[in-house]
Parts: sequence; C-alpha cells; structure tokens
Amino acid sequence: MRVAPSFSEEHDKVRALNGANQVVGEFIEWLPSQGLHIAEYVGDVCDECEFEPMMPTNRRLLQLIATFFRLDEQAFNAETEMAFRYVRQMLDAI
Repeated sequence: MRVAPSFSEEHDKVRALNGANQVVGEFIEWLPSQGLHIAEYVGDVCDECEFEPMMPTNRRLLQLIATFFRLDEQAFNAETEMAFRYVRQMLDAI
C-alpha cells in the first residue's frame, strides 16, 4: 500500500486551530446583522471633519481569517490542489 505524500503544513495549522477559525468567520459574518462593518482607512485626515475617512473593507472573509491566524492562503490552496491531484492519480491507477 502506498503512503500519501506529506503536503499538509498549512492544513495542519488549520486543524490545530480546533475550530477557532470557524468561530471567527461566523463572528465576522454576524457583524452586518448588527449594523457593524469592518472598515479600513482610505486617506488622510479630513481637515473640515477632523477624522480619517473609512470605507468598508474589500478583503475577502478567508483573507481576513488567514491573516489573523498567520496562515498562508496560497500555500493552503496549493496543498489542497496537490492532495486532489494525488487522489485523482490513485483513482486512475485502480
């Protein structure tokens, strides 16, 4: 029996989070229902209004979660693709 190659460093990091990433994602998705939005600064302080202008962020949910937990989203996706390729090769060999 062949042993699957190891290509799961980022997946192992996600597993080690024990669902914390899911909780954070659900919280972020819940915010708009409470009238709250994640925003980011988009310029210099407005002289007339004395505050820094903000706009809702255009970052994707998964990007925010990956950044927060210091995960490499591209490496995670590459690992997933490698795992799918390995499974396809194993199925083709049957």
